[in-house]
Order: sequence, then structure tokens, then C-alpha cells
Amino acid sequence: MIYSTKVGAREWYIRDTVADVMNDSRTDGDLHDDLADGGSNTDGFTVKDNGQVRLKVVPESTMRDYSKPGLDQSTAKGQGFMSSSKEWDMKGLEMTARIKCTDFDTDDSRFIMKGPTGSHKSNTDDCSGSSYGVRFFLAPSGSDSGTTEWFKEQWHVHYQTRDNSQKSTGLGSIHNKWVGCKYIIYLVKDSSGAFNHVKMEAWMNSNNDGITWKKVNETTDTGGWNDGNGALDCGADRADEIMTWDAPSMIWRWDGPTILFKDLSMREIDPSKLASDVDSGENQETPSTGTISRDYVFRWNLISFPIDECSLGQDVTTFTKVYDVTDDGTESNLHKERYRVGVLVNSNSSKLVGKKPRRITLRLSAGGSPPAGDITCVIRDGNTDEVVSTFTWTGGTLNATALTGTKTNYVFQNLTSNYVLKTGDRINVEYSGNTVDVINEVNVFRSTDDPFDGANTCAVKFDAGGIPPTTYSSPDIFRDYAWIIEEAAGAGT
Repeated sequence: MIYSTKVGAREWYIRDTVADVMNDSRTDGDLHDDLADGGSNTDGFTVKDNGQVRLKVVPESTMRDYSKPGLDQSTAKGQGFMSSSKEWDMKGLEMTARIKCTDFDTDDSRFIMKGPTGSHKSNTDDCSGSSYGVRFFLAPSGSDSGTTEWFKEQWHVHYQTRDNSQKSTGLGSIHNKWVGCKYIIYLVKDSSGAFNHVKMEAWMNSNNDGITWKKVNETTDTGGWNDGNGALDCGADRADEIMTWDAPSMIWRWDGPTILFKDLSMREIDPSKLASDVDSGENQETPSTGTISRDYVFRWNLISFPIDECSLGQDVTTFTKVYDVTDDGTESNLHKERYRVGVLVNSNSSKLVGKKPRRITLRLSAGGSPPAGDITCVIRDGNTDEVVSTFTWTGGTLNATALTGTKTNYVFQNLTSNYVLKTGDRINVEYSGNTVDVINEVNVFRSTDDPFDGANTCAVKFDAGGIPPTTYSSPDIFRDYAWIIEEAAGAGT
């Protein structure tokens, strides 16, 4: 990552297999028809040579089919979004891909990253298709080889390449080798101090180490970037409208060549904070006199140091997902009649039996205005219902008043927990701050498709025995909560 993930960010990461990619409810596009069989996120997925191929990702599955050809861009500008405040946040977005082009059609064959945007259906004019984007040129030789350039799509289909924006990356041809590509877009202030301008950055990682990133191009839309009527065709206030509004889709596009890809991701970021694991390639000058000191940043996601000779530390390095469910837009609610919901290890055949969770990602939002009260994440013993492991939100203490109406991922961790899950145990999110009504609530997102392992692992609710509740109702074997549960490598120590 180049910039830090913002607090409460929505994120997306590509799944591990072709089947998983096809079944991801937050993606769409003709890539689903042009993805070759047999690929993986380890060795790379293959896009077959079939013209313009797109993959789009949305923050919520309900936005996947969004289209509004008659969008009034003046209205979008005024309200700050196309149709919902839950769209991708233009304050800061970072989009990543790792690609390897093994063939090409023409000298200007390119890989494109763009957004946020709306609908881009072929042969359809659509004012919601407004977008910024960057082209990475793929041919091994020719004037375009090893370059990038910026474009603006004031509406779909109405492209305007930025004058004099095609620049050499300084990295040479990227043909037939793995390279990392990033497209970053965020709002910046104009002379009045308002966030009315849009800045874009393109970064590349040419040695495929995932660390040494180089900024290869950047531009800022301050006005004057238009062609003909431009945005006036979509009701904007000016032909060269600066597109500052949120939108539901981010798009990767392959034009023509056969290409491998992996490690696609999308994050909402804080562009004022650089991530600590980035090597910009800039060296500091060493002083010739005086005491020399230097701060070192470890460029790996180490949780803790291994056990040493003094038996200090712990053998923990990377995380492995043991449970990963995508929501379908539905949720359970925590209020005066329900204090807990959780993932139940419902049988000995559950895939969670024997696992040692150390990190849990919950998807939450506010319904109305939930009263103050801590939201906690714990494991409760299946026999005694006692708390056997407590997880801490990475942002400190999560109070219900901090939630918004936007569905957001919240990460809870316990990096020293060695608790082993057994049948009957419950991994819960808990909130008992509302003792008044069932309107102002904490929403906990789920899937009603029972996607994990059938009835062996399922949803459970603490909402029986009266008001306030005193016990759990029967297991909900047809639903799973849309969480991510992870072990850590070396968690057996």
C-alpha cells in the first residue's frame, strides 16, 4: 500500500480461485465470461484475448447493477454522490493490480484502471459513466512502450485524453514480466480551501517485490480538461466539470492482449498518511559529523518476533483465513431485544473446529442513532457461555455512537490468544447499550445463502427469555454472518 487505510474503510481483495471470483457478489463485468479455467491468485488468473474486458467492484453487492443514464451531474456534484452516500468515497481511493502481459495486439495495447464511476455498458450513452483513469501501455516496443497516460470520461462514452500526460515510467517495457500497478485518486483543496479539485497518481512496482513502488505519473484536475460540450450534455454546471462526487464502481479493464493478473485490491484511504511499508526509493543523505541515528521500519506484516533464547516473543507471522463470508445486503440487529449475535460452531464437522482465531473482521453499520455503549467481540465457551477470549478493535474502543449508516469493516484482534474452538463455541459481537427501543440499533451484516459449510457452522442470536434477553434462540442454520475470521501462522505455540 502507498497510503494508509482510513479508519472504518471499505476494502475488497480478489478471491483465491476462478470459482470464487465468479461467485463474488461484489464484482461484475464481462471478465466473468473471459476468465480462463484453472487460474489462482497464487499463480495468476488468465484473461483471454477478447477485446475490451472489464471487472468492476462495488462497496456493497446491492450496487452491482447500478445504472442511471439520465444522471444529472449538477445534482451529483451538489449532494456529493450519484445515488447513495454508501458509494466509494472520493476523499481517497487506492486501487492495485499485479499483471503480466504475455501477448499484445497493437503498439497501444493497454491495461486500464479507472473510477469511481457508474455504468459502462457497451454502445450505451450513460451520464453515470463519468470517470477518471490511467492507461498502462503493454507493448514491448514502439513509442507507447513503457508509458502511462491520464484520461477523463465526462460521461460514457466520451473520452478525453489529458494533453501532454503520456509519460515514460523510466522502467522500460513491462511486457512479459510481473509488475505491480496502482491507481490512486483523491480530493485536494482549491484556492478557497474547499476540496474541489481531483488529484490522481500512478505507481509501479517493477521488481515484483511488493515493496519498492515508484510514482510514475500524476495529474490534478483543476478545470479546463474537456472537449466540446463535455459535461453540459449531462446537466453539469460547466463543460469541464471536475468530478468530485462518489460513485459505486471501480474498474479494471484489459484491451486486447492476453494477460495474467493477481492481487487485485481496492481500499478507501487517508491520503494524508503514507503507509509504513513503502520504499519510495529516495535515500537520505548521511551526515559527515556528529552522532548518526536512524529509525528502521520492518517492511513485512510481522505481528511479533519469534520465540528467542529467553523464551520471549511468539511464533506469529502471517494470517490465514479460516472463515470468509460475503454479505448479501441483509443484517441482524442489536437493540433492546437482542444483545448478541454470533457464529456458532454447530457440530463436530464444522470447519472451525480446532481453529485458533486471532483476528476477526466484522461488517457493521448504524440503524438510526444507537445509544452510547461499547461494541465488543468475544469467544464464549459452548458449555458455560463464559468469555474465553476477548478481541480488541484496532482503533481502540468501539462505541456504537461512532458507527454511521455506511456499512464498514471493523477489525478486532487478540494476537496472543491460543484458544482452540470446539463444538458449541460462539464467536460473538455484543452490544447492550440500547435498553429502550428496537429502532436505533447496530446492524450486523450477514448472508442468507448459507455459504460456509451448511448447518455445521451457522448464525446464532442472544434474543430469547424475555426483555432484556437472557439466553440464545435456536441456531439459524440457514444464515452465516458476513465476517472474516483468521488464524495466524505459528498459532500452535
